[in-house]
Amino acid sequence: ALQDQLYHRDIPAVCAALGRPVRIALLKGRANYLCRHRLDMAEQQAYARGVRREVAVAIPQVRAWSHVTRRGDIAELPGLGEQDPVWPWVTSTRENCLGTECPKYDDCFVLAARREAQAADIVVVNHYLLMADLVLKEEGFGDLLPGADAIVIDEAHQLPDVAAQFLGYNVSTRQLSAITKDIAGELLLSQQMASSVDAALTGLDAQVAAVVSAGSGTDARLEHSQWPERLVESLNGLAGRATELAEALAPLAGEGQGAFARLRERLVESAERLNSLTREELEGGVRWAETSARSVSCHYAPVDVASQLAALMQTQSSAWILTSATLAVGDDFSHFKRRSGLSHARSLRFESPFDFANQALLYLPKGLGEPGAPDHTGNVVTASLPVLEASGGRAFLLFTSHRALREAAELLRQAWGDTPPVPVLVQGDGSRDQLLRRFREAGN
Repeated sequence: ALQDQLYHRDIPAVCAALGRPVRIALLKGRANYLCRHRLDMAEQQAYARGVRREVAVAIPQVRAWSHVTRRGDIAELPGLGEQDPVWPWVTSTRENCLGTECPKYDDCFVLAARREAQAADIVVVNHYLLMADLVLKEEGFGDLLPGADAIVIDEAHQLPDVAAQFLGYNVSTRQLSAITKDIAGELLLSQQMASSVDAALTGLDAQVAAVVSAGSGTDARLEHSQWPERLVESLNGLAGRATELAEALAPLAGEGQGAFARLRERLVESAERLNSLTREELEGGVRWAETSARSVSCHYAPVDVASQLAALMQTQSSAWILTSATLAVGDDFSHFKRRSGLSHARSLRFESPFDFANQALLYLPKGLGEPGAPDHTGNVVTASLPVLEASGGRAFLLFTSHRALREAAELLRQAWGDTPPVPVLVQGDGSRDQLLRRFREAGN
């Protein structure tokens, strides 16, 4: 949302005020762009009845839009919210992108967006894309982003955590299930028959189920020392099954089939990471697992990213400007400097330009209960109703989970009936851009 605001409103306003037009590019992560190859795969799987009904119903809508879109940005498509289950089927990730081996490479929306960025004066990106670019440069890959004179990072307090994610890794049962779906899709698309691959696919799917059952079956975070022996054994088994499937794919990967070669690489990488995660000794970082009723994910993150983050930043011969409302503790920036390895950075603190004392009210209603209590959301909605009436709508209600958001929307609809006094717009009922536009236009 902040990227869109900067691109569509803030930077054009600054350029107009300065009387200096510039070329601006908006570059989002790959999951925001339609992938034509994965759309072809998804259609094949829908024909073979290999996708859920709601995904199959949405695919023709995506196909029709694919013929008219110029940017391929999924936020453009009206009627499908960004949480719609069809998107993971028709967008790519860094793991499953086929790169130059892709049959649709010349028509790639991600590639087109990156070319546009190369030619722009100002590029708007998120933290993840910036970090990916710094890490990939370090590994000797081509630049995603053009060389810059200045890099401005807003919400910079998040940077050390984003860096830890990039400098660490994770493996999950969802990732491995996604690989098996992609293999099934590529087999359908290329009309390949391979009984050894089918048998290995079945074995991997069964082992994924074994890992999930070896987890606690509930939402939990387990530090490495708390991993049950059964979970460690099942993770070792998962590494073995992934290796077997990689070997079964070898003949297909060697026949000029770039897609199968990439899938084989993903399996080998997953197996190596699983073996590393279950080893007794792994220095310099922490390991943990997150379990739920449907999945298990295992993570490794370096304990201290400061030196690595500082080294990545020093490879760029540009000015760095880091801003946020929460970098300092009082006037002291030392905690953030220590976490990000920026011991010699100059710091400056500005007071807020907003007149909070005269232009804001803070209201803390009593009796809402603990945030985790079953009746908490209902209490919040009850407390909000008179405030919404007094303000005539014109409000954002913010929640920490999708479940609470959906529950509150339903409670509001029940309270107001078929003719609500103000429009109720709910995240997920449309794209973010559509909802914000309708919010501004409605006025209430």
